[in-house]
Amino acid sequence: MSTYDTPETTRYDTASPVDVIERRPVGDAGAQIFIWVAWTAAFAFWALAMSTFFGIMSTIGGGGLLIALIVGLVVLAAITWGLNRRSRRDGRRNPATEASTAALYNGAARPGETGSYHPA
Repeated sequence: MSTYDTPETTRYDTASPVDVIERRPVGDAGAQIFIWVAWTAAFAFWALAMSTFFGIMSTIGGGGLLIALIVGLVVLAAITWGLNRRSRRDGRRNPATEASTAALYNGAARPGETGSYHPA
């Protein structure tokens, strides 16, 4: 019988009082001020960025919007191509991975053994 199986530890006493943990109020003033300032700064940044973007686009005209669309599509295609290529890569045939794994196995002995492990 282990220590955890004793009747004293498996019995639940519902008659004894429960300690109440005092908690801080949820509305911490410093945290609330920080959140409001951060949201205000984010709104100001995006408002400035969007007004500048739309100002540049209206100055350039319709051709600028077409160029921005084409550049965006090229960047999206490049990201998609790179992610697709990376997902098809077989990491088991990478010589650097094989060498680092062999170094780890050669440096560590199994429990109960002396020496190092050399994979076949």
